[in-house]
Amino acid sequence: MDKFTRRDFLKASGGTCAVFGASRILRGVQRLSAATSTVHAILGNQLSELYQMAGDAAQAIGIGSGTSMSGHTVFIKPNLLCMGQGGFMPQNGSTTKAEVIVGVAEQCLLAGADKVTIGDAAQGITWDWSTVGFFPGNTVFGTTNIQDAVSHLKTNFPSQEIELSCLHEVDEWEYLPSSSNEALMANGLKVGKSFYNADHVISISPLKNHPWADISGTMKNLIGATTAQPPFGFWAGPTWMMRELLHQAYANITSADFDQAGIAAAFIDIIKWRQDNGKQDFGIVECSIGIEGNGTRPLPFGAGKNIDIKARSNIGKYFILASNDLPAIDATNIRIMNQDVNTIRQLVMARNMGLGEITDIDLIGASIDDLLIPNWLKVYTQDEWGLASTVPVALHGAKTQQRSQMVNTMAGLGLPAAMIGGLRAWHHRMQPCCKPKGPCKNAEKKE
Repeated sequence: MDKFTRRDFLKASGGTCAVFGASRILRGVQRLSAATSTVHAILGNQLSELYQMAGDAAQAIGIGSGTSMSGHTVFIKPNLLCMGQGGFMPQNGSTTKAEVIVGVAEQCLLAGADKVTIGDAAQGITWDWSTVGFFPGNTVFGTTNIQDAVSHLKTNFPSQEIELSCLHEVDEWEYLPSSSNEALMANGLKVGKSFYNADHVISISPLKNHPWADISGTMKNLIGATTAQPPFGFWAGPTWMMRELLHQAYANITSADFDQAGIAAAFIDIIKWRQDNGKQDFGIVECSIGIEGNGTRPLPFGAGKNIDIKARSNIGKYFILASNDLPAIDATNIRIMNQDVNTIRQLVMARNMGLGEITDIDLIGASIDDLLIPNWLKVYTQDEWGLASTVPVALHGAKTQQRSQMVNTMAGLGLPAAMIGGLRAWHHRMQPCCKPKGPCKNAEKKE
């Protein structure tokens, strides 16, 4: 481990003289190589510390009291996945924890941001923010959910604005350039207006796998700012089909030296556009309860497995990672998962396009060996919206591997079947009924 220098201290404190939480931040430096990017690791022992850890993480990357966001707007993008179609469970590793969102939002206000928007398109149109609760027993400002915590922040920062936004409910959109030449993308990527206009986007993701992107990190999380409704998704039965058309539009394009780049090219497009327009964005990954294996959701709704990070990491602690370089923080995630960054498509694409660093990284606050989860269950990488790969991967054992592949294959078959069934049901409901036995009920209603 290299000597901790004054330069490293300034990095760890975000360029300020704040020492709040320094015992977590200034543990040491692991140099992965000649560093050009920095990732901070903030350590904690209990889930009750998540709010405090999030504040420390924001300060480490220069967001908080003593820094200046005056005149700036901030869009905080958590991963809320299926909100609007189901409830929020903090014990589920598929979603960003509410304590972390609130802790980061508060630091943005302390930094003087004019407006902070906490928003997501997720998969639904709207939802009740009071259901986005903290871990049982946790409170922030004496509240138990994000809606009441944000109300407290509104009272404490009356001259600034903070809001909770369901992007589909607001229904205000802008388009940014797309690398896909498909007709669907003629106007570009349709993203929320508040996301589009923000001076800073803070992408906050849990540590989890994704069946089509390997990792659902800070880069992939940006897809949640696009619409899940037409033109990218469509209604099939009881739900919107999860940007399925957007996946198809990117499936066969060439981007960043990759043929058939897939959905990775979409969030690369978002990052490139924001950097080209001079935006400074940030990534935060909360490592409390995550998901390993093949899926973004745990069984029985997906093919992943919830894990307690503290119980599985070498250091035996919860932690939060923070950086102003999204590829760098996601590359650190991959190393913690005991995988090679050069095998992860979106990371190599980002490096090829000069959008961030995936090799030359300073990790401050811990080492990779500290945070490593050696036996992390890997993904059976799938083709875009396709069946499970038959390429073997190293899991806990043959039975686990067989079960994982079986579930993944069933999911790959089940999704198209559900889509077809939903479309057929919709088509049937929309057509006049002409049964030979008696009058048609639909026709009677129409008359």
